Amino acid sequence: MSDFAGEMRAAALRWPMHEARLVRLVESGRCPRSLLQKMAARLFQLARRFTGDLAHLAELAPGADLKLFLIGNLLEESGTRIVPGQGLRLDADAVHLNWARAFARACGLDDGALEERIARAPAIDYGWFDRALERRDWLGGTGYLLAQEFNTPRTLAPMLRGLSGMGFGAEDLTFFSVHIVDDEQHGGDGLALLAREATSAGTRAEVLAGIEHGAYDWWQAHN
Repeated sequence: MSDFAGEMRAAALRWPMHEARLVRLVESGRCPRSLLQKMAARLFQLARRFTGDLAHLAELAPGADLKLFLIGNLLEESGTRIVPGQGLRLDADAVHLNWARAFARACGLDDGALEERIARAPAIDYGWFDRALERRDWLGGTGYLLAQEFNTPRTLAPMLRGLSGMGFGAEDLTFFSVHIVDDEQHGGDGLALLAREATSAGTRAEVLAGIEHGAYDWWQAHN
C-alpha cells in the first residue's frame, strides 16, 4: 500500500462507526419499530440516489479505469448483468433498490407508506458532494462516495446482528448482508484507483477533502 493510499484509508476510517448511536441501538436489538421505519425509508432514499450519483461521476471521470469502475458499480447496483452472447440483462432479484424496499416492507412500510414517508422527510443533505459536482470535481466527489461505501460494512455489520436477533429473516436483510461484503471490495478497489489518478499535491488534496467530508457526513447521519 502506498503512503497516499494509507492516508486515504485512515481518513475514511477516522470515525468509529460501530460506536455511532443509531448503530449501537440497532445492534442492541432494542430499536423501536418507529425508528426502524425511519431508518428503512432513509436507506431507500440513499439507495435511490446512489445510482444517479454514480452515473454523474462516471460521466465526469476522464480516465478509463475509474470510469469503468464507476459504471461497473452502477450496473451492479441496478441489477444489470453482462450475459455473453446476449448483452445486458436486468435481474430484478439483484436490484439493490428492491432489497432496500424488502427491508422497508419487513419494517411495516408498504410501497405507498414508504413513498409517503420519504415525501415528508427532508432531502438527503449531500451539500459538499453536490457542490463538488457543480464544479466538476470528480476526484473529490468520487472520494466522498467511496468513503461512505468503505464505511458501509462497518455500519451495517453490527446492525445486521441486531436485526437478525429481532426476528428479521435473511431475505429481509439482503441489502445488509450483500453490502457488507461487496462494499468492502468496492471501497478498497476505488481508493486504489484514486491513488493512481491523484498524482499531484493538488489532486491529492481534492481526494482527501472528499474522503474527509464523506466520512464525516456518514458519521453524522448515524448519530
